[in-house]
This record gives sequence, C-alpha cells and structure tokens, in this order.
Amino acid sequence: MTKRAGFLRTDGTLPKTGRALLADSIATLFSALCGTSTVVSYIESASGFEAGGRAALATVTAAVLMLLALFLTPLILIIPSAATAPALVIVGVFMMQSVVEIDMKDFKIAAPAVPTMLAIPLTFSIAEGISAWASFAQPCSRSRWAKRRR
Repeated sequence: MTKRAGFLRTDGTLPKTGRALLADSIATLFSALCGTSTVVSYIESASGFEAGGRAALATVTAAVLMLLALFLTPLILIIPSAATAPALVIVGVFMMQSVVEIDMKDFKIAAPAVPTMLAIPLTFSIAEGISAWASFAQPCSRSRWAKRRR
C-alpha cells in the first residue's frame, strides 16, 4: 500500500514508520470495538489510495461515510448480494496487482505466498489467509532447501 501511495524511499524503507503503525493499531482497535474485522483498516486505506486520496480529508470523509452507513444498514441490506459481485471483482483485480512483485524464485517468499493467495478466496476470509501465511512462513524460512538456494 505504501508503495502504491509513493511513500517508500528508494531503498524500500518507510519514513516515520512508528506513526504509520500507531495509526494502524488505533484503527484496528476501533474496528474491533465496532465488531468488524481488524484487517478492514488496511483495505479501506488501500481503496483510498487507489482513488487518489492522500490527505486527512480523504480519511475523515471515509470515516463520516462509514458512520452514516451504520444508520443506513437496513436499506443497504435490501441490495441483493449478486449486485455487489462486480465491485468484488474490481477489488480482486486491485489486490492481484501486487502479485507480480512476488519473487517466485525465492522459496522462502513464494512458498508462503501461494497458500495465502489460495486461502483467502477459498475461506472467504483475509484473516484466514494471513494465518495460512503465518503457518507456512516460519517453516519455509527454516527449511534446508531454502538455505541451499541462497
């Protein structure tokens, strides 16, 4: 997300990382208090960057619209789920744009990435996909084959 927004330095590091992590942790805390998935804060930020929003005004606007959506939930539920399918396809395309940057020649990176990409759509949960990544990342980084390929 930071790469798409143009916030990364040339060496790939993020300036003021502490502030970014603090903002994300606060967003995660509030999303958990509201009963939503804690990974929503990432997806909302990514969609804001895709739309061109960089300033605090975009964030405040998104927050106000989300608050308004809480009160409009009964009306929103009238929309059949089949009508939202095109929007989900577009979100999927945006998410898949980052896949081309995965180094598939490096076993330690590719082996956890593939189950993650499969788990998210098959389980209908980003959180389950992240847990699939965590399940594979540690064993793959410690395997003998990964050490030989360096």
